[in-house]
Amino acid sequence: MDGLMHHPAILFAILTIVLLERNRTSTFAVACVSLVLDIAASGNGFFLAMVGLAFLLQLRRLRWAIIWCAVTLAMAGIYAVHFHPGFLPDRPPIAHPTLALLLYPFAFLGASGMYTPRSTIAGLILVPLFFVLLWRRGGFRAVPIPGYIGAFILITAAGVSATRHTLGLGTAMAPRYRMYSIVFFILIYTLLVDLAVRSSIPVRKLAPAFALFTIVCLAFNLRMDRFAAGTLWARKILLVRHLQRWTADPNSNSVSIDDYPGFKSPEMRVVENKANLEMRYAIDHALYIPPPISQDIYNRDFWFRHRPALKQ
Repeated sequence: MDGLMHHPAILFAILTIVLLERNRTSTFAVACVSLVLDIAASGNGFFLAMVGLAFLLQLRRLRWAIIWCAVTLAMAGIYAVHFHPGFLPDRPPIAHPTLALLLYPFAFLGASGMYTPRSTIAGLILVPLFFVLLWRRGGFRAVPIPGYIGAFILITAAGVSATRHTLGLGTAMAPRYRMYSIVFFILIYTLLVDLAVRSSIPVRKLAPAFALFTIVCLAFNLRMDRFAAGTLWARKILLVRHLQRWTADPNSNSVSIDDYPGFKSPEMRVVENKANLEMRYAIDHALYIPPPISQDIYNRDFWFRHRPALKQ
């Protein structure tokens, strides 16, 4: 569920920067609404507020900047009253926390690579490449949309790293963070295409290179989709199991590490207890309502095909 909030967070962040670039009163008003929706979707929206303020100062819209700050402060006040922070699981301290803090943003930005070493190396290449391409294209004034979207993603990577680096680089591979990495890849790709089109290289020489790049990207995406399909089915099976437990006894623990082979340890038992307290709080305060489970929702074909996995 935590990953769902990042979809609208990225959507409204991109929409807000595009609206600010229009530099009109009407679009600025809509941008403020988009900022409110972005912050409401995720606390990362406050990073967008920082980026948007820098954009408005570049445009020399001081009155708009004051309104922008007022909207941000109002949302911060709402967060102070209604926001219920989650928890970070208690885990043994990692061996090199300073090194993890330095490398975590790069692993975050290269998370499309799926594996920690490859993702970290990709991030170490992509970050300087982004700044070089942005500089070659003329900086934030020449291409404000990709520039400020990239700034939002970079600041988000730094913010996430500050709170989660102690959990290890592997947590940067979480699917909810991978979408930021994908957007960062897209920004770099658009800057590369823009520079190539504006260069003196003939199109007939550029076309084969971009065609080959497209084929490589498609092959990579198909491989990742094949990997993700298995993960999706596994999580669906776990969801069914948890809902079965909830339906049988609403007072029981709906989250159990016994469902996750390889995670049975005293430390993870603490995480299990905290997760169930969070779940109980959400249910008691109507923040989450478990859906009904029946064979109308999960048909006989599903049960037949996945019966062995559900009995493990």
